[in-house]
Amino acid sequence: MQKKKKASAKDAALPQKDLRAPVSKSRKPSTLKRQRMDTDTEHDSFSDSEDKKKGGPLLANKHEQSGVDSDDDQRNVHSGTDPCDSDGDSNHISGDEDLDTAATMLLDEVASLITDDWKSQKSKGSACGTVLKDSKVSACDRKQATEIPTWDDVGDTISESVESTTTISGESEFFSDNDGAITRKAQTSAPKSIASLIRSKKGRIKLLDQNPQTRQVVQAAITEVKCYLIFVHGYPELVDKNQLSMRTLLTMAEKHGLHTITEHLQVDEQYASQLGALVDARIPILRHELKDNACANINGYFCLGHKDFAKAKKLMEKVVYAYALKFNTNNNATPIRNKPYQGELLIYLICNQLFLSSKAVGVKFAAHFVEIAKNKAQHPEIPISLLALVATAVYSALLWKSLGSLGKFNFSGNQFSETYNYHVKSLEQLKENAPGKFHRMIADIYEAAHKLSRISAAGDHNELDTLELLDLDDMEEDKD
Repeated sequence: MQKKKKASAKDAALPQKDLRAPVSKSRKPSTLKRQRMDTDTEHDSFSDSEDKKKGGPLLANKHEQSGVDSDDDQRNVHSGTDPCDSDGDSNHISGDEDLDTAATMLLDEVASLITDDWKSQKSKGSACGTVLKDSKVSACDRKQATEIPTWDDVGDTISESVESTTTISGESEFFSDNDGAITRKAQTSAPKSIASLIRSKKGRIKLLDQNPQTRQVVQAAITEVKCYLIFVHGYPELVDKNQLSMRTLLTMAEKHGLHTITEHLQVDEQYASQLGALVDARIPILRHELKDNACANINGYFCLGHKDFAKAKKLMEKVVYAYALKFNTNNNATPIRNKPYQGELLIYLICNQLFLSSKAVGVKFAAHFVEIAKNKAQHPEIPISLLALVATAVYSALLWKSLGSLGKFNFSGNQFSETYNYHVKSLEQLKENAPGKFHRMIADIYEAAHKLSRISAAGDHNELDTLELLDLDDMEEDKD
């Protein structure tokens, strides 16, 4: 009686099995049947209660989504016999359980991989593929998923689901986790502050690479430092300990109303030191130009030959080079004792420092030379610091010549500060002992340098004047 009841129950389920999809041809019937027979002996320990819990819902789910895998299954369905009864086992394990256990053994690895991938994609909100509603996936569902042809290449499916997720969401977690990848937030950079510095490919900070506001402040500071060398002290590093550039940068930033740069100079020590380095680098360059100019002209102004080392050394004695000179027939110099610091080379060097271009200090700050004047006629005067620095440059050029012009040398305060301080003290003493004569002297020096600059600017006109003196009538003709 029990066998008949089971047969009638199976017959009642036959119409649902007829609704299944066409048979998949991915596996041969004989192979699947042998595998089912093997699994029956391994899983005969299942209880009847577990069979009842699994059999009904799993069979219905399987009938709705997939078909039977072989022709043998189709024949067993129509005949009303259990395909697993051929093993002769006395246990009454249902056909649904056999299918479940067989599918579990055959497809455990692939099904677990796909199930894990489905769960991870479901947690990220992926819309790719079909997401299972139940967290616990049945064996029949896993078996069905492996038999769908498009799921044979599991790797391609996983990569496609990641790509589709990044496309739908708009921002890619996949790419943002990679080292060196640029996310959309990183691509949108905030506007740079005017106090930010730009570095070259080698990491250097160059003035011409900076923004216009930074260049404006630094260039103004360089001009102020050059004025400091001329009006205050020729070697500021000896007295201010490299604080001149920092102080000047702050003054120029405040003067131009660039409060952001002013705040960074006060707060950011690294930023202040980097900007200060751009200004400090110009100080030795300004002195270097003066020294090179002196070395290039000592031979002509002092009538020195290529190997007149002893004569150059003699000019250094008793500061002869600082006076206006008279030369005899042997080109030996004699100082004009009532004209100190009025030598032709000193006047020439002062002219190049003050009036060489429209941006020179003597042109841009001409009024300041009048402000420092203490002579009765209020004529512009040369500052003591500039006169002492120029005299020191002439001394360094003669020293270089007396040593055989061995090569380049630094015109730094460490080497020539003693000579510079000597000239400053001499001029200060002359100012104290004879202030009237002193102010007349430095006013004459300014006038001579300014006059020389006008002559240089009108060089073409002077050539025409010289040709006007020519007497062609007295010139001799070329005779046969």
